Amino acid sequence: MVLITKHRGNAALRRAKEYVGSGKIEGVGFYLDAGLDVDSPRGLAMHTRRGFLAPFAYIKVTLVDAKTMGVIREQTVEETTTVSTARAEGGSHNPGDVLTSAQKAAVLQAMIRKAIARAMPAVLGIK
Repeated sequence: MVLITKHRGNAALRRAKEYVGSGKIEGVGFYLDAGLDVDSPRGLAMHTRRGFLAPFAYIKVTLVDAKTMGVIREQTVEETTTVSTARAEGGSHNPGDVLTSAQKAAVLQAMIRKAIARAMPAVLGIK
């Protein structure tokens, strides 16, 4: 049996060339930071805005023996990204407005799939 659960770890939110964040995050969700200055993404007129939205998936994938319920192998995976408020339409400075509800759901689904795909070879003992 493969069991997928939430994992708790230090906030390490991936930007282009660094990781940012403070505190602990757990499971699947969004980290909002309204204070960090961030530049607009490539391809847009260059300007700086304050804040970002960071979707994350911190999960643990565990292979369990269904008869004994003993853990065979487990792997923790942390998937993150950041989206600058410079991408927000309508000039919003609220990090929560950077993505629509549909975009938020889609990015979380993609991150969960990617995290599970990264963890499965180690959990299944595939090298």
